[in-house]
Amino acid sequence: AKRVHGEFASSLATCKRAPPGLVPPRPASSPAGQVRVVWPTVDQVRNSLEGWTAGYSIPGPAKNVQRDFLAPLMCKYQGELVGKTRAMPHIKTFVRHSGQRVAWALLASHNLSKAAWGSLQKRDTQLMVRSYELGVLLLPSLEERYRRHPHCGFVCAPGPGAGPGGGSSPPGLSSGASEVQGSGSVQGGPGQGQARGTVEFWSMQASKEQQQQDGVCRMYVPLPYELPPVRYSGVADKAWTVDGAHVGMDVLGQTYGVPAQFYGNVEPRE
Repeated sequence: AKRVHGEFASSLATCKRAPPGLVPPRPASSPAGQVRVVWPTVDQVRNSLEGWTAGYSIPGPAKNVQRDFLAPLMCKYQGELVGKTRAMPHIKTFVRHSGQRVAWALLASHNLSKAAWGSLQKRDTQLMVRSYELGVLLLPSLEERYRRHPHCGFVCAPGPGAGPGGGSSPPGLSSGASEVQGSGSVQGGPGQGQARGTVEFWSMQASKEQQQQDGVCRMYVPLPYELPPVRYSGVADKAWTVDGAHVGMDVLGQTYGVPAQFYGNVEPRE
């Protein structure tokens, strides 16, 4: 509880880079009251595309999920706008937002643990991280830099006129596109209508009025849940636990604990 409400929440709220050798600044007050944990409910897993089997991709045991301090933070996993409500997650997403505007988004493998995120030591002068994790950080400032780069629009795919194996840069690049050596092609680039001004990230729930503004390129972030996330509805919503005693059949007529296979090659039974 202390970690989520204190160190972790404050670190995510930090928005300024400290000079070398100094501890990064912390907000004056902890934003812990604004922290939300989006976690599928038992009924959401039961009615998902893969039924009970999808729950194995959410390996949270009861001892970690059913914690008193987590209960008021829990929110439903639902994202109708991107068609993800019935597709259960495994990758983790972390977002800082204000209303429908997104400051940054992170898609990563990090669990909510000290091993994955690290912990501050020696009076907050040292960060100890025990696990290697991988993620993709989306920042408006990085998008702005990309759009100003001469290789903006380059894709690693054969362009028009390239042979089956790729080959050199495709001939006949349209006016304003950057010529890049290799087998890729340029789609757009400077002079091709790419925005050079300010970039803002918004959720797909943003209204048309919020999305339009002169001199600003507003981009959608297809988050798999709503902003702000919808809280659990009392006792009716129970957080999914992989080691729970889930009774009854799922939407596919399967019972929990019975192996099922949906993808890949299925060997015939003898």
